[in-house]
Amino acid sequence: MCSRDWSCSEAAPSPRRCGLHVGTALAGTLWYVAFVALLLADGDAPVGGVLTAALVVALLLIIVLLAAPPVRARMHDGLEVAHRFCGWASLLLVWISTALLHPDPGALAASPAVWLLVVATAGVAWPWLRMRRVPISVERPSDHVALVTLTGEPTPDLGTTRGISRHPLIGWHQFANVPARPGGGGHPMVISRAGDWTAAFIADPPAQVWLRGVPIVELANVRRLLRKVVFVTTGSGIGPALGHLLDREAPSRLVWVTRSPRAT
Repeated sequence: MCSRDWSCSEAAPSPRRCGLHVGTALAGTLWYVAFVALLLADGDAPVGGVLTAALVVALLLIIVLLAAPPVRARMHDGLEVAHRFCGWASLLLVWISTALLHPDPGALAASPAVWLLVVATAGVAWPWLRMRRVPISVERPSDHVALVTLTGEPTPDLGTTRGISRHPLIGWHQFANVPARPGGGGHPMVISRAGDWTAAFIADPPAQVWLRGVPIVELANVRRLLRKVVFVTTGSGIGPALGHLLDREAPSRLVWVTRSPRAT
């Protein structure tokens, strides 16, 4: 496994890692297209419900088109904005469409779609309800990496990631949490240079960042399923791997490709 796939969201996404995400997203979009087609074929469905459902399809198709690898590579920030705000708008429109398609309150309450929407809405809202701004301290041992500690935050579990941003609604990037130094505390993470956002962060780090949700289990935890592990990392991507290497649950070896490894 390569740390570049799980240390920073700016890095080129791994096809294997994205397969499940992309597959379910496309399947869900196609399912909703088929749903709207059936509503149109029915002819008796309320017009308002059909129109709002069709708007949902349009928003989902925008997200899918912007997520295509060639477009995503050129418009990473645009994809994030479209994904977030088109997604929120889609969720709202699905609520409206469901209500219009079930004008009887009793039928609406009994519809499985309503309860699935409740779960989906709670899942979307919960991380944002936990959003807060926290101070950070930053060390820059080189121009390729920043060692960031989120002051006052508890030390996270090994093998987790956390999203941070300079702004509350855009520019969110996920980074791997690393173990605190002996005698240290806080919420440490390594930010490696992997694109424009990380380069700007390392060159001019802010005094505070926005934080939301809770730490998320990341890809490298798959090592717990294996008897022996080989980590392949590049450059400052060694940071997220260090905690796993120090954890001796299973024998592990490291292949590290970098300039001046002893100095780094």
